Amino acid sequence: MADFLAEKKKQKYLIWLVVFVIIATVIILWYGFFRDQGQTVVAEPVLIEEITINFELLENEIFDDLKIFEKSPSFEGETGRSNPFLP
Repeated sequence: MADFLAEKKKQKYLIWLVVFVIIATVIILWYGFFRDQGQTVVAEPVLIEEITINFELLENEIFDDLKIFEKSPSFEGETGRSNPFLP
């Protein structure tokens, strides 16, 4: 008898959860899609007149400490099959 009541209580909470999710979905759809469809927002393009690059940043002392990336050594040893998909 206790299992039956516990299951019924779980189902009651599940039903309330489903009802809440359905109501939330309807509200989101109403405010997101169906409300004020007559108004459309058109963004105006912004034109940039001139782009300037500040190269003085590259003369900073921090960049003097950087080292050139060394080339990684080539693979030594045997390679696998020419076609790895063949059995």
